[in-house]
Amino acid sequence: MRKIFGIIACCCLTALFTYAQQKEISMAQLVTGKAPNGFYKPLPSVIEWLNNNQVLLLQRGEKREDAQTFLFDIPSGKMLSYTAPAQLKPDKAVTEMNHDLYLFVNGTPTRITNDTAQEHNPTFSPDSNYIAYTKNNNLYSYNIAAQKETQLTFDGSATTLNGYASWVYLEEIYGRPTHYRAFWWSPDSKTIAYARFDESMVPMFPIYSSEGQHGYLEYTRYPEAGDKNPEVKMGFVS
Repeated sequence: MRKIFGIIACCCLTALFTYAQQKEISMAQLVTGKAPNGFYKPLPSVIEWLNNNQVLLLQRGEKREDAQTFLFDIPSGKMLSYTAPAQLKPDKAVTEMNHDLYLFVNGTPTRITNDTAQEHNPTFSPDSNYIAYTKNNNLYSYNIAAQKETQLTFDGSATTLNGYASWVYLEEIYGRPTHYRAFWWSPDSKTIAYARFDESMVPMFPIYSSEGQHGYLEYTRYPEAGDKNPEVKMGFVS
């Protein structure tokens, strides 16, 4: 039995060394996905979850123009081609400027927040009558007709994030195109589902920034191997 295993191992090693001599893989090939015979290919990144069973994925190619968008159907396990629906020019838009939100209706801007806090990820409800966003790690909504802001969560802090993803969830779950957004409108515009992150058990990690003359250290909650991840709960507000 040992002789058989020894023969198999020698055959595998011989095949590996033969392939290495014929096909040398450079570091550039490994990093950029240009290795021969599909040795390495970048994983697709998440664009957006469409529902509980389908997610849009971006598969990058060697060139920027080679990137393709696919719809991954979870129940069937199939990757389907996807074409984005035609977008109508909206009569309403919202944007962040100088730490505040501005609503544009038919091109005319109106300032809808006026404070020192930074708002994040303003998102219209499906009926375009409300705007949801986060600031100070709490979730808010704005009634456009009533011109009224309503705070929806109240326990946001440096370690408790409502509707705003922790770093590890941005990188590993939601994807960078979400810009940390962790809240979602219901189709009838009556309810917002959101994720609540408790990062109090996640260690702080120093990151050096080279900005400025001498650079500086900034700290973020970053779980390394063996560390605890943030605790996550789902909530609903209306």
